[in-house]
Formats: sequence, structure tokens, C-alpha cells
Amino acid sequence: MKKFQRGFVITLAAAFLVSSTMATTVIVAKNSEHGANKIDRADDRGNSKRNGEDSDKKSHDSKPVKDDFKVEKSTTGSAIEITTGSAIEVDKESLKAQEKALKEQYKVQVDALKDQFKEEMNKLKAEIKAKYSNQELENLKLVSEKIKKNNKNITVLSVDNIIAKGVNIKFDTPPVIKSGRTLIPVKALSQAFGANVQWLPAEKKVIITKGDKEIVLTLDSNKIYVNGVEAKIDVPACSINGRTVVPMKFIVEQLGLKVNWHSDTKDIEIEDPADDDIPPVTTTGSAITVSGSAITVGQ
Repeated sequence: MKKFQRGFVITLAAAFLVSSTMATTVIVAKNSEHGANKIDRADDRGNSKRNGEDSDKKSHDSKPVKDDFKVEKSTTGSAIEITTGSAIEVDKESLKAQEKALKEQYKVQVDALKDQFKEEMNKLKAEIKAKYSNQELENLKLVSEKIKKNNKNITVLSVDNIIAKGVNIKFDTPPVIKSGRTLIPVKALSQAFGANVQWLPAEKKVIITKGDKEIVLTLDSNKIYVNGVEAKIDVPACSINGRTVVPMKFIVEQLGLKVNWHSDTKDIEIEDPADDDIPPVTTTGSAITVSGSAITVGQ
């Protein structure tokens, strides 16, 4: 799935690079014209002074400077080659047509990546739901309705909104969004990521340990302690439908994992950074070749 996300970013980067190349070429050409005119004028003044033509200096300076050179322009793809001259003509319509063609090409590639990403996500969601029996899904539906009825400020998520490839997460209480933060049952967290969870009812504390990491939360408190160091969270752990739920993003990141939020679908993807394999990118002129993601852009 990550390769589609990188492919999407790389495709947009390719569009930006080609557009920048075109703009830079035109700017360089304009600067060349300006510099050539300045040199012509400087040479004329120098020759007049050396020849003692002081009386003709004013009339000479007042005359427009003629271009003694011709411009030969050659266009190949989106490149402009200047051979000689102090003026340049740019075929704007040709450049616009090329830019339009490139934009259409990138749009096709981006749409294809989006479709592939959506297809991959749907497959993962189907795999997640397949882990639940029909009775378990029905129970989750009843719990969701109960939570919605008793908590007007909470959005209930489907169990397949939490996507963790290679990790088995099962919920008996659905994840929720409260004040913009996702909360998940601490039991599901411990089972999925191999963390040990201890509940201290007298102090209303939850202690999560994994390896050398210890996380201590207190219900309804914004303070959280990681290996004894105090930190603050926007939304504290709390009890929903008789289950203790904790802020997923903070806890998961403390366990060394990465959380991606897809706002359009409300999907949350949990990744292990150790599995991240960014393909090499090579650039030559306006061409971009990406090995691994099968994207090639160029003339």
C-alpha cells in the first residue's frame, strides 16, 4: 500500500520539475537578451571615445541600438537552444500545448494510482471483517448504536477503519473519535501489539508495558507518563460502554509504530517504519524514472 502513496507524491513532484524546467528556460532566455543589449551599448560607447568622436556621442547614444546578430532557435521537446543573438522569440502556444499534454499525462497516472490504492484498501478491509463471525459483527453493531445514543459528541468507527497489515486487531467495542482523537479499547491494543496491560481500579490507572517502555495513564486525566517522564495529551483515556479506551496515536507511536490518517474515508493505517522501502529516484533533465513503482516520465 505504501508504494501507491509514494507513487502519488513522486508523480506530483515530476509535474513540478517539468514545469520549473520550462519556466527557467524562458527566464534564462530573457536574461540573455537583456545582457546582450547592455554589452552592445557598452562597446559602442567605448569605440566612440577611443576614436575621439566626442561631438557625435550624444547623437550616437540617442539612436536605438541595432541587433547585429540573428537568433536561431531550435526546440526539441520542451528545451530551447540559443545559438546567437540578443533577442529571442518563444513559441508560447507550443509551450502551452506541451504543458497541457504533460498535465493530462500526469492526471491519468494520478487517477490510476488512486484507483489502485482504493482497491488495495478495500481488499484489506475485507480481510479485517473476515476475522469476525456474523454474531461478533452483530454485537458490534448493537454496541455502536448504544454508544451513539449515550454520547452525542462521539463518532463511532467501523472495525475495518483501523488497518494494520500483518497485525491481528479484534474489537469487542468499536474504536471511536472524540474531540478529533481516535480512542481504542486498551484490551485490543495489548492483544494486537504484544503489550502487557495492567489495570489499577483503586487509582483508575492503566499501565502499558512493552520491552523497555512503560506508559502510565489515569482515566480522565490529560497527563501521561512515559518511562516516568510526564507528557500531556489532548484527549485522556476514559471509559466507554464499560471498556477503557486510550488515545491510539500517542500509544502506538510510543511503541515505535507510525500512524497515517486518511480523512476522506476516516481510515487509520498503522505501519512499522522498519518495513519502509523507498525506491531509488533518478532524474535526468526533465525525465524522472522511478524503479520499483513503475513510473516513468519523460519525452
